[in-house]
Amino acid sequence: MLRAWLLLVLWLAGGTALAQPGEVAVRDADRYVLSKSFMFLEDKDGKLSIDDVQKPDAQSRFRPVDSSGPGANFGLTRSAIWLKVMLNTASTSREDWFLEIAYPPLDRFELYSPGASGFQKQTGGDLYPFSHRAVPHRNHVVPVRLNRGQSNVIYLRIQSEGTVAAPATLWQPEALWQH
Repeated sequence: MLRAWLLLVLWLAGGTALAQPGEVAVRDADRYVLSKSFMFLEDKDGKLSIDDVQKPDAQSRFRPVDSSGPGANFGLTRSAIWLKVMLNTASTSREDWFLEIAYPPLDRFELYSPGASGFQKQTGGDLYPFSHRAVPHRNHVVPVRLNRGQSNVIYLRIQSEGTVAAPATLWQPEALWQH
């Protein structure tokens, strides 16, 4: 019995070690809630670019999103918010995913995901016509391709005249449609 408890404690400790702030282990699940795993950087002037936030000075200012609340919800602010998460994929995980931001009144977002040479930029928000959406869905949904067996960093810049929030989930396409 003692041996079983010890193994359980070691297993739980190992699981906690994998769950570092700002990182998600992507394996065989159909979806991964990212909202509480994000690191964030407040851009008070709304002028930072993707190149700016990758600089060491900006990287040191990223902080974990409060995990006790709803996740990536920043209330009413005029600031742009940069969110970052590292998706550590298994060599057996799938490459094609959808990123859903389940907050339709979000005015603007820019998603920077792994691309052939650097980051691929996708834009959206309720200020764009519905026909502009990559995926016709009531929420903001964009395709994301992750490199298998690697660490994939994604950045999400959000800004809105109302509440600034990004309840984000990474979905397998079939699972999103079933949901």
